[in-house]
Amino acid sequence: MSKPFDLLNLYARFSRERKISVTAPQTAQEFLAAIGAQLDKALTDDILIAGQRTAAMFEAMVVALGHYKLMKVEDTGRVYPVGRYRAPDFRIVLEDDEQWLVEVKNVYEADPVRQERQIRTPSYLSSLDSYARATRAALKVAVYWARWGIWTLVSRTICWMKMATSSST
Repeated sequence: MSKPFDLLNLYARFSRERKISVTAPQTAQEFLAAIGAQLDKALTDDILIAGQRTAAMFEAMVVALGHYKLMKVEDTGRVYPVGRYRAPDFRIVLEDDEQWLVEVKNVYEADPVRQERQIRTPSYLSSLDSYARATRAALKVAVYWARWGIWTLVSRTICWMKMATSSST
């Protein structure tokens, strides 16, 4: 079994935000109470659950298809400067060494003829794009169209064109 680095990082952040020592006896009890409450809240957040499920489906699909050198969950950990960059969900290094950063989204349209939807705001996409430029990787958006059970993968340019169209109407 691997060491619980993610859990320890979460615990350290908890104690840092509250300005309490990680070794103080009450810190662990406060941490457990706080994460228990957060877990209860997360388990009732249908959008969060659907998003996590969709990201796991994308990850499984890429692994099953193969034809990549490396795939990594990218959106964990801290990114500085805060607010300027947003890490997308995954980094994929292709067999030809091209690197993609992929933001995964789940879209369910109740009306089957309405397929145009603003997935995120311009500032959200801009922070993803800034991260991609800083890491010199191509930004892609993978959309799972839940109503139809299909995936699309588009470049950031298409997302920006849609955003410009949606903003002007």
